[in-house]
Amino acid sequence: QVLFGSAFPKDHSYAGICRNLNRIKLCMEAGCPVVLFQLDRLYESLYDALNQFHVVFGGQRYVDLGLGSQRVKCRMHPDFRLVIVAEQHTALQRLPIPLLNRLEKHRLSVHSALPDTHQQVALQLCNFVHAFSRMRLISSSSKRWLQRHTPFVGFQTDSASSLVLQASRA
Repeated sequence: QVLFGSAFPKDHSYAGICRNLNRIKLCMEAGCPVVLFQLDRLYESLYDALNQFHVVFGGQRYVDLGLGSQRVKCRMHPDFRLVIVAEQHTALQRLPIPLLNRLEKHRLSVHSALPDTHQQVALQLCNFVHAFSRMRLISSSSKRWLQRHTPFVGFQTDSASSLVLQASRA
């Protein structure tokens, strides 16, 4: 189950958060993995699950899910997994430190998904972009340096790797 957050007001309402919590609860009981994107307001309700703070009763594990002051015990299947996907700079700026401390962190990039030969090509392309962007613009009015995003609109750290991946699939 993949759950996406949005900026729509109804997604941030109490009913919207309850709806997403219920989806997570059903997956938690069934042992299905859940992937969360941009559901920052929901993470506080999952602290006990993220802490692996559960109670064993009758051979079953139970964890508290809550919203505000209301808590409900939920059966947790041993195969249940919860994945939170966030960009690194967004996570560091917007997520609370205690939440980040509870998570197992992995950094994914397009570059790391490429085979070694393609990584070399991406590195050469990136070096070209850096060399090209260091060229001086000489005009009659001023002398200034180019910036990477000026000749290559939208250039980011994974742009070269994305281009190599796209070209290798063609």
